[in-house]
Amino acid sequence: MKHEMNLYKEPFFRIKSGKKLIEVRLNDPKRQKISIGDKVEFSLLGSDEKILVKVIEISKFDSFENLYSNFDYKMFGHPDGTTLNDQISGERKYYTEKREEEFGVLGIHIRLL
Repeated sequence: MKHEMNLYKEPFFRIKSGKKLIEVRLNDPKRQKISIGDKVEFSLLGSDEKILVKVIEISKFDSFENLYSNFDYKMFGHPDGTTLNDQISGERKYYTEKREEEFGVLGIHIRLL
């Protein structure tokens, strides 16, 4: 199955460069349909540029804190010196604590195709 998702510039190019190996999302109904072996087409917001990845693993957690605590920050393409608090703060730009508690979170492990 192929899924489509949008990304802002920074995460899009981290995936495209091969630095970002785990995409983080809420485990909402749309993401609950993702399975290992599926493909995800990421579209760069404001552009026609797209990249295709294969889902190679899925990690489910109840919180961003638990997700980020279980993997090295480099798996998310974050620069040296990135802290756990930096990572969680970054997610708060997109997701509220209420939605995080409602759905839980996913680490979608990907391989660029």
